[in-house]
Amino acid sequence: MMAGTPEGFTDLLLRMMEPNHEPNWDWFPTIASQDAKSSAHTSPPMLSSDSSMCASDPVPCRFRDDEDCIKDSVCDLNESPRSEEADLSAPELQEQSQIRDDSPIRTACYSPASNRTLKRRFRRGEIPDSREPSSGKKSALEIAMRKSNERSSGAVISPEIGMEFDSLPEAYDFYNLYSWEIGFGIRYGPSRKNPSKSKILQDITCGCQGKPRHLNTRSVCCGCTAMIRLHRTDDHGWYIHEFRKDHNHGLAIKRGEKLQWPSHRNIDPHTKDLVRNLRDNNVGLTKVFSVIGSFFGSMENIPFNKRSLRTLCASISRDHSEDDVKKTYDAFSEMKLKDPNFRDSCLADSEGRIRALMWTNGKSRMQYNLFGDAITFDTTYRTNQYDMPFGLFVGVNNHFQSIILGGVLLTNEKTETFEWVFKEFVSLMGGKPPATILTDQCRAMEIAIAAVLPETTHRWCKWHVLRKAKECMGSIRKRLIFEVREKWAKPYFAGKFCARMTSTQRSESANHMLKGFVPPGSSMNMFVRHYDKLQFDRDEEENYQEMRSRLGGIVLNSGEPIEMHASKIYTPNMFGLFKVHLFQSGSYIVQEVIDGQRFIVKHIFAEKREKWSRTEYEVIFDPQRETFKCECVMYEHMGMLCGHALRVMISLGITEIPASHIMRRWTRDAYRDMPAHLMIYQNDSPAMKSTSFRHSALYRTAIEIVQMADTNPESYET
Repeated sequence: MMAGTPEGFTDLLLRMMEPNHEPNWDWFPTIASQDAKSSAHTSPPMLSSDSSMCASDPVPCRFRDDEDCIKDSVCDLNESPRSEEADLSAPELQEQSQIRDDSPIRTACYSPASNRTLKRRFRRGEIPDSREPSSGKKSALEIAMRKSNERSSGAVISPEIGMEFDSLPEAYDFYNLYSWEIGFGIRYGPSRKNPSKSKILQDITCGCQGKPRHLNTRSVCCGCTAMIRLHRTDDHGWYIHEFRKDHNHGLAIKRGEKLQWPSHRNIDPHTKDLVRNLRDNNVGLTKVFSVIGSFFGSMENIPFNKRSLRTLCASISRDHSEDDVKKTYDAFSEMKLKDPNFRDSCLADSEGRIRALMWTNGKSRMQYNLFGDAITFDTTYRTNQYDMPFGLFVGVNNHFQSIILGGVLLTNEKTETFEWVFKEFVSLMGGKPPATILTDQCRAMEIAIAAVLPETTHRWCKWHVLRKAKECMGSIRKRLIFEVREKWAKPYFAGKFCARMTSTQRSESANHMLKGFVPPGSSMNMFVRHYDKLQFDRDEEENYQEMRSRLGGIVLNSGEPIEMHASKIYTPNMFGLFKVHLFQSGSYIVQEVIDGQRFIVKHIFAEKREKWSRTEYEVIFDPQRETFKCECVMYEHMGMLCGHALRVMISLGITEIPASHIMRRWTRDAYRDMPAHLMIYQNDSPAMKSTSFRHSALYRTAIEIVQMADTNPESYET
């Protein structure tokens, strides 16, 4: 054996696998080179499992070798004679190897055992994913369309070996168009990368490629070999190196069948944005599909099916659910930037898990300061992702509208949790407890309210009590309801201000409205954002009523002077209730018992009504305080005079409602309360009536500036 020559090809491979191995070029007997274009289209044979080499199908081979020389390369094995360059010396070989990275020229390794030549492509360095499009170069799609005119039959778009593409997505779309015509789907198959992690080979296969993992399965994989294999070009593009056309399965014929393949039901980014916006606004899946159909002209023109739309909606929901707690606090941070008076509070257990989450904004806190004397609280809403009960604090404003004061998400409905809820709610609202609170028949709430709000009147929703009474008409149930009658019976509401509320209907109505904004199974952060939409909706309704009270006209029914006065002080909605009471007062006659102080008001049809209704009421008038007190205690219950007192006032010739019976929460100026040091600037303040014109003009201008800053955060900051 020659000196310096390895004992065999196996020993050569073992040494070449060692790290940082420099090959001995002196003993190599052959060097073969090929033209770049011809080698680019030559199918590389495959290395056999043993040390010998043989030609095979054009499949990329993988074998262990020096990392800088052979690993992950595309190899060709040909039985070729020795070339003229075989006798070159080692320095000359080194000079021949100084070729740029993107050159397709290959060197050859000779095996004495097999007398065959192994051709190896040089390493390419880092390669861009795509090449720059050229304006003067025709695309593969254009070439295929032009060639289709020359064919009398077959697919319009047909892949051919040698077709070039600027990028992988372009090649994928081209093959996907072909698969749509033929009737199958495609997907990305195996790929290969060079040591620089740049992709140099990519297969795009039929959707039925591969074999199922289990024998008894519903998988569509049946080992189909149809595919195109893409290699890189010298200018960083891609070309079809191999095209396999035949399938071993049936092909789809109808359009609906073709749309079932994932590659043919792709949703474009603009449609995804539309779907995301619709789903964020609680639009159902069927309605979303119908809306998209209207954009495409008809349902048949939609380029994807409802199943893919359902998958997209599920993906959107998963995106909202990821890092839910962090996204929730990010939403709170955004709200705090827009509203400096926004407040939130969280109750966590010993392990740091959220047990309750409460929040309210600046507008709700201001409304509670004005209308927080009577509120309702209900926890019947359970459509969020975690099935957490949601509680709403609801009140009534001066327009007799429901207002949202705050919301809380709970993990349980235990007594200690409700104690934290009511205590924290009062704290967020400035420390002033409500005068009356209405809830459902929850024992845990009852205990919590008694412990945290001892001075607050707690009443049950009468509707819930009567509904349960109908469902459970046993004697034990009746006795229990009777024993707690002070919690729900109407006589026990007398003298307790409830703003004309005897049930939690307003909270349940707000819950129903919230369902119109929040999609079922919503994540916590999306729930908070949708709650903000409900708040905005209620504010818009209130703004409409404010405009109506300022600019709208008034319709009088009786023409009484006291009716004219009420139209100036009450909001339109409350004035409507006042007119009802004034109309009812016409059915009573007044009998004076004590001169100017005590009166008996009797219904004119007392004989017919006394069997089922009370017909006589006593009204006491205090001339010094200018107050009227009726046995029906309607004023104490809702803050507006009853028809009995109005009948007495008309008989006494009183033309205006006494100031002691004008509850500010029902008036047009309810939102114009000032701090104590600015009370002289109230519209109805005597001090304002004696100021100069200049002082009044400056006051009105200052109030307008305050209102502008209150409605616009940017104006407030500047």
